[in-house]
Amino acid sequence: MEKNPGFTDEESEYPWTFVINGKRQFLRSACWGGQPSFLYGRNSTKKYEHLLNLVKESNINNLRIFGWHPPEIPTFYKLCDELGITVWTNFTFSTQAFSNDPAFVDSVAKECIEIVKLRRNHPSNIYWMGGEEVFFTDAHIESGNRELMEAIGVAIGEYTSVPYGLASPLSNEFGQSMGFKPKESQHANEHYYGGGRKFMEEYYPALDCSIIPELTAASAPSIESLRKFIPENELWPIGPSWGYHWADIHILQGLNIEVFGDKRMDSLEQFVESTQIAHGTILQYALELYRRRKPRMSGVSLCHFITHWPDIKWGLVDYYGLKKISFDYVKTSYQPLLPSLAFAKRRWNPGETFQAEAKRICIEHLDESNKLRDEYGHSYYRYNPELWELE
Repeated sequence: MEKNPGFTDEESEYPWTFVINGKRQFLRSACWGGQPSFLYGRNSTKKYEHLLNLVKESNINNLRIFGWHPPEIPTFYKLCDELGITVWTNFTFSTQAFSNDPAFVDSVAKECIEIVKLRRNHPSNIYWMGGEEVFFTDAHIESGNRELMEAIGVAIGEYTSVPYGLASPLSNEFGQSMGFKPKESQHANEHYYGGGRKFMEEYYPALDCSIIPELTAASAPSIESLRKFIPENELWPIGPSWGYHWADIHILQGLNIEVFGDKRMDSLEQFVESTQIAHGTILQYALELYRRRKPRMSGVSLCHFITHWPDIKWGLVDYYGLKKISFDYVKTSYQPLLPSLAFAKRRWNPGETFQAEAKRICIEHLDESNKLRDEYGHSYYRYNPELWELE
């Protein structure tokens, strides 16, 4: 790994740029929301194959397994090896205040060593991390969290050469109060959970750091899927069962207002479709913005690609394996070669002149004849820089 250019040592201490086979990689990532089903008996190789092929289709090159979820089964890593999808594996420590009691730390270290031993021969696994949001509150500062995360890194270092990071985020107010630098990592969740406090064009550009391991937006799944877990008499008008399945109705309405200027509550069909378009629009804006910052920024991971039960939440693909409209927005935003417009605001008054700057985002490498080559050196289309077209 290499340090991100553009930041001083006082701003960022750790390396966040992944170098694979000698080439710097921007992580076009998504959080993998746990095993496909919370009920393990409902999982199958066929289900993993379906979902991971959708990951490949969406132009995602990395999946982040964070601390809410256990490290994945061997089949998952094997399929990622075959598909060329890299994996960032967190150990299962998230949000809690953990003890630094020596006996506890020793037992944790032994468990993490065994996790590493079972997965270290998978080339897809490019990163280990200790915790998810474990430097996130005053209680975390006073706990043994930092000592535990450091102990894990020392313990597994004897068994793997794959890089290890303590936790994310490091650069929020609590992380900085613990001595971490201000430009390491941030989680971009406040636009969603703020419920309309800031517009996307106000919130996302203000986050200036090396990497964003988590970026949240959400939507309802298709009506076909909703009918499988919401009682018919609660589908519309919206009933309590939506809340039991994690729906933040007022936030979804607020995001519809931001994108459409309206809550979009005329019908179930209108509401569901609008939430998925708003979900995609927000992700498109943020993902393109952060990709344009390469190499200063080296990756972003949207939250999530899937979740592990029927819900009204983050996934691009719902519990039943169906793509949302937002899937296609991400597929476009993550495509290897992308013409992108950088603009300061999304709302313009009558008579104002729209101002934007055209940018070319190119993750892969152009050869001397402007052919775009993948990570294996294979040429798959030619780019005409004069016409901004793919031939």
